[in-house]
Amino acid sequence: MLLKHLVVILVPMPRFQWLTKYINQISSWMLPKRGMHFKFLNAYPRPFFDHIRKKPKRLNVTAHCMISSGIPFNKSRQVYDKQALTAEITNYRWRGKLGSKLPEITPEEAGKIFLRNMRKNDLSVFEYYLDRLCRTSTL
Repeated sequence: MLLKHLVVILVPMPRFQWLTKYINQISSWMLPKRGMHFKFLNAYPRPFFDHIRKKPKRLNVTAHCMISSGIPFNKSRQVYDKQALTAEITNYRWRGKLGSKLPEITPEEAGKIFLRNMRKNDLSVFEYYLDRLCRTSTL
């Protein structure tokens, strides 16, 4: 049975221990044992890595899962190579707020990146959290 799924996680609150355990089991144990491929599609900017070096008490679901499962983070290189997406999908926030030189892409281009990655992997996960940032006014 082929999975070929994309899971978009909308995270309203940091209470995600059950989800972290589930994704870790799938990504690092269940899928590889069956010859299946798993991919997190989120990419993270340089300030994020500075933040996690301080060992914060709270992290988003994807970051927590990746740290605990040992899967490497996607960075700007993977965004350039169209292997990952920034959280806001079109790169506008990395460009405007972080001064990144990533090209801004259209939602349609981002959709093609999603689709291409879904075809390569049996399970792809993308976490969208900008709605939470809007509610907390940290955008």
